[in-house]
Amino acid sequence: MPKNKILFLVPARYQSTRFPGKPLALLNNKPLIGHVMDKLKNLSKNSTNYEIDFCVVTDDERIETTVKSLNFPVVMVSDETSSGTDRIKLAYERFFSDTSWDLIVNVQGDEPLIDPTDLRNLINFHLSSKYDLATIYNQISYEEALSPNRVKIAINEKAGRCLYFSRSLIPYDRDAQCEKKVFFGHVGVYSFKPSSLIKMSELSETVLEKRECLEQLRALENGLSIGAIESNNLLIGVDTPEDLVKVQEVLNETN
Repeated sequence: MPKNKILFLVPARYQSTRFPGKPLALLNNKPLIGHVMDKLKNLSKNSTNYEIDFCVVTDDERIETTVKSLNFPVVMVSDETSSGTDRIKLAYERFFSDTSWDLIVNVQGDEPLIDPTDLRNLINFHLSSKYDLATIYNQISYEEALSPNRVKIAINEKAGRCLYFSRSLIPYDRDAQCEKKVFFGHVGVYSFKPSSLIKMSELSETVLEKRECLEQLRALENGLSIGAIESNNLLIGVDTPEDLVKVQEVLNETN
C-alpha cells in the first residue's frame, strides 16, 4: 500500500514588524529557523507511515544563505504577498506541484518548540477527517490570553472544529470568572488539503481577516472548515524579542 505523501513548507520572512530578522535570531547559538527544521528532520527520519519532505520558503537572501549553511532545503519566493499562505501556495505551484501530495503543512518558522509528535498527530487527524484545514492549539493561562499577540481559538472540543480565532479574549466570560476558565491558544501550524490551499489563496482578503490581521479568518468567512487537535506540550511561538527570551529559558531548563 503506497504511503501518504506529506509536504512541510516553512515560511521565513526577514522583515517582521515586531521582530525584524527573527528567523536568524540565535537560540543556543543556532538560528531560530534551524530549530524548526531540526524538528521536521526528526519527524521525517522517524516516520514509517508517511513519505515526508520539507523545505524553507523565504524572500530574503540572508535567510536562504543561512538555511543552506545548515544543510536544509530552501526555495526563494520574492513576490509581494498578503499572507504566509499565499507565499506557501506560490512555492507549492512553482517547486512541488509535480508530486501528488496528500497534505501540505505550513509550519511557521517561529515555532522552535514544536513537537514532532504533535505534527504526527495532526497528520493522522487531518487525513482521517473531512476538514479543509487543520491546526493545533493548547491551553493557555488567563494572563497569556490577555495578550493580543497570543491568538485565541473558540472551538467545539467534541468535534475538534474551530469556530473563531481572535486576538481578543475569547470566549467572553460575562460572570467575570476568567481566571478560573480555560483558554485555548493557537499554534502556528496549518495543514491543508492541496485543493484547499489553492482555494484559500484565490480568495480575497475579508473584513474580519483585515480587522484581526488573522488570515485563518479568510477561510472561515468563506465557508472552509478548520479542525484542530490539542497539544499538551509547552509551545511558545516567537513574535517578539521577549518571546525569544522565554524560549531560551525553556531550552535551558530542558537541556
